[in-house]
Amino acid sequence: MNMIRNRLAILALGITAVAFLVPSFAYAQNDFYPHYNRYLSHGSMLSPRTAAMGGAYSALRGGEMGLVGNPASIAFSEERYAALLGDYIEVSSDISMVDPGLGTTLASKTEADLWGIGAGVTWPFVWGGLGLMYDYRSDDYDSDVFPASIGRLIQSGDVERHNIGLTGGYKFDDQLAVGYRYNYIDSNNDTAVDYIGPGPAANLVSIGEDFTGHKNHLGAQYMANEMFTFGLDGYYGIGDLDSNVTGDSDADSYAIRAGAAWTYDQTIPLLVALDINYESREIDGRMANVDDDLWGIHLGAEYEMVDNFFLRAGYQMEDFDYEDHIAAINESPTVSTWSLGLGYQYEQFSIDYGFMYSDTGDADMMHVIGIGFRF
Repeated sequence: MNMIRNRLAILALGITAVAFLVPSFAYAQNDFYPHYNRYLSHGSMLSPRTAAMGGAYSALRGGEMGLVGNPASIAFSEERYAALLGDYIEVSSDISMVDPGLGTTLASKTEADLWGIGAGVTWPFVWGGLGLMYDYRSDDYDSDVFPASIGRLIQSGDVERHNIGLTGGYKFDDQLAVGYRYNYIDSNNDTAVDYIGPGPAANLVSIGEDFTGHKNHLGAQYMANEMFTFGLDGYYGIGDLDSNVTGDSDADSYAIRAGAAWTYDQTIPLLVALDINYESREIDGRMANVDDDLWGIHLGAEYEMVDNFFLRAGYQMEDFDYEDHIAAINESPTVSTWSLGLGYQYEQFSIDYGFMYSDTGDADMMHVIGIGFRF
């Protein structure tokens, strides 16, 4: 039993090295890690309009776009606007692993439930606009890591994150604007790895992890004419990831995105938006080494069915390349996501809802709702 417990302890250290769910000597192929990793570190909330339109936002204006979209869009704000946002995200996966020690293939179930709430306000000026946004996110994740005759490792954790964003935009004229958004992000991850099996149950290790990050988001928007608007934005984020198990690491990321929005004409109230983006995330430290790259295409449409009532739909395809050098994980899934949503505006009030469903085979989905008030 001591030999088994020692082996499980080594396995637990392999898990904690990446703060995820796979031992350092096992190979896993699934889509959980890249799909979940996008919500860590410098990730931001989506507006319900963006969620409903396949993740496109770079060339969109109005509403929450100045708070969580292209920062240049805030420069075109014409009214003061207050927003309350909320979302619920589910990410899960069945993992297949091969243990070279046992020579057997083992199954594991991993799932994470994330929910967030945020509030913000934008304020227009003659020269452009300013905005302030705060959001809080809580993440509960569980994994049945090692079901086998010798027992199982159960990992459960909770991540709490605070994100404060300040946005400013400058309008050169009615066609061209630039913007900048700064985000300060602070998160804490508490995780426990427990052994359950033939022997006495035990807590093998408890993980405490703190992340402090800074995100710099730049953007520009140009309205070529009444039909076409173009957007370009990107960010660079730096962060410190401190763990009582893996030590200190640098968690940095950057992204660039280009998009266009096309309005059909005044007789048919149809808006079509297209974005192409690239994202890169890295963790580099004594016991952590993760490289995560993503290419994405986002296509969305918005149609005003009747006065102030909008129907939205979209599609996105994302190509991930996720590699954890410590845990020997190398995954390159391509994930398609379909989305739908509604929006309604009544006088100064508006309410929007967006839904995204990803074809990972494990019912990954996102619900986003927003309430706005113009004053």
